[in-house]
Amino acid sequence: MNADVRIRPGTMADNETCAAILVEAINDLGARSGSVAEGHALELEEQWPRWRPFFEHITRTAAEFWVAEDVDGTPMGYARSIDRDGVFELTEFFVRPGTQSRGVGSDLLSRAFPPGRGDLRLAIATTDIRALARYLRSDVLPRFPVLTFTGESREVAPVDGLDFEPLDLERDLGAVNAVDDAVLGHRREVDHHWLAEDREGYRYLDGGRMVGYGYVGRPERGGGGPFAVLEPADLPAVLLHAEHRRHELGASETEFEVALHNRAAIDHLLGRGFRMDPLATLICSSEPFGHFDRYLFCSPALIL
Repeated sequence: MNADVRIRPGTMADNETCAAILVEAINDLGARSGSVAEGHALELEEQWPRWRPFFEHITRTAAEFWVAEDVDGTPMGYARSIDRDGVFELTEFFVRPGTQSRGVGSDLLSRAFPPGRGDLRLAIATTDIRALARYLRSDVLPRFPVLTFTGESREVAPVDGLDFEPLDLERDLGAVNAVDDAVLGHRREVDHHWLAEDREGYRYLDGGRMVGYGYVGRPERGGGGPFAVLEPADLPAVLLHAEHRRHELGASETEFEVALHNRAAIDHLLGRGFRMDPLATLICSSEPFGHFDRYLFCSPALIL
């Protein structure tokens, strides 16, 4: 480790500083890649009130959380991971621009995402080549890209084929686990309990049988998802319901995090005029897993 760098465990008090590092890193990547237009960079003051509950949840349930500082105590980067049912996921790995060449990234990653840990290793990565090279040395490979689709929240007519009801985890957790088993291959009950508090949860029914679930983000909190269904053909009805509910809540826009091989979701969203954000993320894992033609990711895209 560089003698000028100190790596220490992260705490809840570090979260806003970590969010600032994330913003700096994403804006730097956007500027270098041309994927963020001038005047559209992330602003911490705008994002932090909406991100804060999510950061706090990840901190409370983290497997590893490490912060790098220079000799003056100035934060240089951070990395964090979670363990869900044997899936060891690197949720964040960001280094302040200008410090990447000092060995900070390697030191952080070795602590937050140590080799050999987890039955399945997972990272939702940016397309930054410098970070991607480190992921490739950490026993994960890119599997597919994910893009954010954003569109106007509009009133839509009721959709035939599926019924929807508010999610009640005391009643529905077993069915939610069954959907996760079928779609993802693992469970994450601690995340569902948090999502159900932070967002509006719904169960989707076909003939009284639960065939999917989803979380609609409240405008004042930001974020939305995830959504999961047993059959891809049910996704358009789910997405229309989410868009309709966002409209009812007064949100001007709705966004979804979509794998680029999710044909049912892509056809539906492009048909409704949704636009694609040029800043992509990559799902990286130690082995192929899941059925992402019937799944939409959590937003912000820090956890699966």
